[in-house]
Amino acid sequence: VGIGSVKYAILSQNRLTDVTFTWDKMLSLDGNSAPYLQYVYARAKSILRKAQKDARPTKTAILMEPQELAVARLLPKLPEVVEFAAQEFKPNLIANYLFELACRFNAFYAAVPILQSKSQEVLDARLNLVSAVATTIENGLKLFGIEVPEEM
Repeated sequence: VGIGSVKYAILSQNRLTDVTFTWDKMLSLDGNSAPYLQYVYARAKSILRKAQKDARPTKTAILMEPQELAVARLLPKLPEVVEFAAQEFKPNLIANYLFELACRFNAFYAAVPILQSKSQEVLDARLNLVSAVATTIENGLKLFGIEVPEEM
């Protein structure tokens, strides 16, 4: 977590602006930091473990809550963000994307009962969404060379 914090603190800064290095911000579990993203990943993995099963493929059209849709709409944008960040030599764009995804996931987690879904089909769709968030955060952090713990 510590090494990832330093890497993320550097890579999340716009290369064209001054870099402000503060331990409090770098190690924060509440802001745009590696520990925050690692915590969101660990939370998503915890939900999947509590479900004690793999979600079955389902229609994403079942997702109707605004918080679910906000997450679902953001997920497929990672490839274009990575490509644009590479073209512009701005890894901070990937960090901004991951932070926005984590914030939207937390809003979804707080507002929508994932494991107490109304039907099996809705549960499967929500678990697939949670799994996709975990995979996206893991892949994004791996681009920075940051490991993700299964638990925190």
